[in-house]
Amino acid sequence: TENKEMMKHQNQYPVIFIALKDMKAANIEQQVDKFRILVQDVINKHYELMDSQYLNEIEKKELMKLLEKTSSLGELEEALKKISQCLMKHYGKKAIILIDEYDVPLQSAFMHDYYDEMTMFLGNIFSSALKTNTSLERGVLSGCLQIAKESIFTGLNNFTVRSITSQYGGEYFGFTQNEINETLNYYNLSDKKEEIKEWYDGYLFGEREIYNPWSSMNYILELLGNIEYPAISFWANTSGNDIVRQYIENSTQTMKKEFEL
Repeated sequence: TENKEMMKHQNQYPVIFIALKDMKAANIEQQVDKFRILVQDVINKHYELMDSQYLNEIEKKELMKLLEKTSSLGELEEALKKISQCLMKHYGKKAIILIDEYDVPLQSAFMHDYYDEMTMFLGNIFSSALKTNTSLERGVLSGCLQIAKESIFTGLNNFTVRSITSQYGGEYFGFTQNEINETLNYYNLSDKKEEIKEWYDGYLFGEREIYNPWSSMNYILELLGNIEYPAISFWANTSGNDIVRQYIENSTQTMKKEFEL
């Protein structure tokens, strides 16, 4: 709120947000069905479009087909673009599209041998929504794996990648040392500073040392109930590592060296 320039943009754009975290199906047909449900949820959240005086009947019928899950595959791949166009007509402002955990369906596809079909489906969605879309203000994709540009991003250009090696933005992926110090001081737990650093100061984003926020806050919560509570690994069982395990099991010596590096 202290950034006056940024505050000019607060609540000024219609937003489409989808998370692909549950797209873990064993085949492409089920994945497409899961995406239909995500699109249906987006339209339900923007149901004001169905009564908009700024949309014509054809546009409303197209939205209704997506809402009722009767659209064709091609119409589904264009869904995010279509919704953003309708939002722009209704609000008079370009839309922001946020897509979280975009890598999850690709991991599942890799594990169940339909990777090419999945990359084509997602590639068409992303190209339509994020490249040839004049109703887009800005788009953001986030995920744990950086997928190669030659797979789902062939239809995109002029986008910026922020990875764990980037020098920009690293402080936003977890807690910095100053933030941990302030939190510990607030709860009168400053004497736990070395212990929390030993256990949860586990990330390096660019040149920034970053604390795992989930583990740090869970540990502090436990300490508030029992000052003698031992530090433990809160994060260990929260993520899926199937693709990593398969890589290690099937790797050659050269691949193992690359993986370790």
